[in-house]
Formats: sequence, structure tokens, C-alpha cells
Amino acid sequence: MFPYTWVYYSNDTSRWQPMATLVVIDSQLDTLSIRRYTDSTLFGERLWDCCVLGDGSLIVAGDQASSYIAQQTSFKAMLMRVDAQGNLIWKQTYQKEAGKSAYITSVQDLGDNRSLVGACSQDIIPMGWTYYYRLKPWFIVIENNNGSVLKDTMFASGYAHGGTIYKAMDGGYYHVGRKDSVVYQDPEAAQNFPAYIAHLDTNFNIDWITTMPYSFQPYLKEVFRPRQLQNGDYLVSGTGLQDGTNFVHGWVARVSSNGAILWSKYFYSQANQYAYLADFIERPDGNIILCGWTRNDTLPAWHGENVWLLGLYASGVVLTGTGNVNSTGIKTMEFDIYPNPASETFYLDVPEPGIAELYDMSGRQVAKYDVPQKGKVELRLDDRIAAGNYLLQFTGGESKMVAGKQLIKK
Repeated sequence: MFPYTWVYYSNDTSRWQPMATLVVIDSQLDTLSIRRYTDSTLFGERLWDCCVLGDGSLIVAGDQASSYIAQQTSFKAMLMRVDAQGNLIWKQTYQKEAGKSAYITSVQDLGDNRSLVGACSQDIIPMGWTYYYRLKPWFIVIENNNGSVLKDTMFASGYAHGGTIYKAMDGGYYHVGRKDSVVYQDPEAAQNFPAYIAHLDTNFNIDWITTMPYSFQPYLKEVFRPRQLQNGDYLVSGTGLQDGTNFVHGWVARVSSNGAILWSKYFYSQANQYAYLADFIERPDGNIILCGWTRNDTLPAWHGENVWLLGLYASGVVLTGTGNVNSTGIKTMEFDIYPNPASETFYLDVPEPGIAELYDMSGRQVAKYDVPQKGKVELRLDDRIAAGNYLLQFTGGESKMVAGKQLIKK
């Protein structure tokens, strides 16, 4: 079963009216039923996630809009419980701050008649000639019987993205979003928030938070899917838009169970300008299959989109013979570090000249190196760099492709 938003045109063809829709499919992906739940007195409702409970019923998460007036749409977070046939059991709306829109982006069954909900509350911040939306993560635990709130916490400052959150193997939680730690004057720069993954304890306090840095600082870093892997590591996939260009790159990173970035990479289509990595699965052998799409804006609307599949080994290296549907192709960066762990010096083996940057787990740059040639280059670790885990990121000077690997200083 999965939720989606059914958009249709009513009397006014210039307006879209989202309808909350649940599709039930069998193991062969054949449609068994389609149920729509939209209240006709509302402007519209949308669904974003759902989870299956032990009795076969579902908790379905989304939002509803009561009106639409230019940029003043008022949304409330929404949860529904439906039985295995899609019949409505209960429906609730939620709003953390009076007068401010609220959204739900994730839901997961915790057992013991409870579910974990990832949500956010929205501020609209005036900025020069425009404004931007600032989303504050909001974490909720509900009772499955009626949707009542048992616990909720909102991060009021320092964050700018929704509250996508899931239960971790160790009993805590993991959450992804984007940071909002700088006061921006430029409306364009207001969206340039670094992506992060955080581990939270059972009271939603942050145990660790790891920022995902990139040398050319993509204008937009969007996280589509986080998931914990079989060995406890985390994989995060999404997109990054390179500042000053028209290229959108598929983006994926693997993070250890204690917050160290093991590797991070961009992938993009050789045929199209835009590449997105929206979801993935881990196979029993540890290899990873990602799915997404590519887009070519030189073609008419919707005609230039291709499904994109990408297979990776656990190390992040592309699986031989995978990578595309409809011949979209792949471009990516590969390099090696040795020895690793390193003490005073290490070698970087790269396919082209470029720039290497060393980041700590908070996203702070601690070293930067010019790499004047391809092949093996010796680099030195400054004595002031403490022992620990770092992300070494290499950006090709010609290709502008970016990849990162964990470097451990002894």
C-alpha cells in the first residue's frame, strides 16, 4: 500500500485541488483498490507517508489546506487510520503553533500501540524583496487508537527543514534535514542550507549531528530518503544543485552509526542536465540499488524525464553493468586514500587535478589542498588536526564532480 496525491481540475481549470488518495496493490504490483478521502469543504489534502500496523491497518500521514489565497495558504498536519480495506477509522489534524502552517513528512509504527511522526511548523520570513519558508522540525509520538499526542518536541532555532524521523536500531531515533545557522540578507542565499543527519535519544535530544559539506556548496541540498542499513550505518539520498550552473546532481552519502561520513558522492546523467535519487533498497549482499529520474528541459514538459536506476557496492563504487534506464548514463568521481588511518602524511590517488578539502563531522573545514596533477599525490596532515574521523572531499578541476571518503587520523 502507498499514499499519493491525486490532482484534478474542477470548475476552475487554473487551480489544482489535491485529493488524499490511498492505493492498495498486491505483490505483483496490480491495483486492488483506490480510496480517496478528501473533504469537499477543504481546498485540498495531500498524503506523504504511511505505515502498516500489526493488525493490518494503516496510519497515513499528510496535510490539509482550508483555503488558497496567493501565498497565504493555511495547512494543518493530518493523520488518518484506515483498516486493511482502506475504510476510515479516525482522522485528526495537528498544529503546533497557532496561525502557522504545519506539515507531516514521515510516520513509523513503534509498537506498543504507538507511532512516531515527523512533522514541522512553518515560519514565513520576510527578506528584502521576497521571503523564504523556514520549517522547524517537530517530532511527535501518538497513540494508535485515536491519534492523541503522547509526546512532542519542536526544534525552534538552527534548523530549516521538515522533521523526517525514524526509529534507530539502538532504540533512539535518526533525523535528516537542513541547517539554518546563518542570518542571510540575500534571498537567493537563504536557501543554501547544508544538509545534515542527526541521532536523537528517546527524549528527542541530539546525541550527534553530522553536516554534509561539499566544496562548491550546491545552492540547494534536498534530502529525499534516509534509511538505516543492516550493519547500523545510515544511507542518505537526495539532490544537490550546483551554484552558478543548471545541473542538478543525484546525491548519496553513507554515515556510520556514530556519525562519521564513510563516503559521499554526486552522480549525474551524461545525457540530461538533471538527476535525482529519490529512494533505495539494500540487498542482502550489502549492495545498494537507488532509483530516481533524470530530466532534460530542452524537450517539452514531461517528455524529457527518464527513470534512473543506480547500483552501488557497499563502498559506494558503481556496480558493473548498472546505472541507467533509457540510456541516461552516469558520471561520477572515484579516488583512493592510503594509508588510512594516517598519521602525518597520506597519499591521494585521483583521476584529474583538483582540490581536496578536509572536514570534521560538524562540517567545519580544517584543511585544504591544491592537487596539481592526476595520479598519486602526497599530502600532509597539520599537527593541529586532532586524531579522529574526517571527511576528505575531492573536487575535480575539469569535471567539477565531487566525492568524499572517510579519513581517520591516528
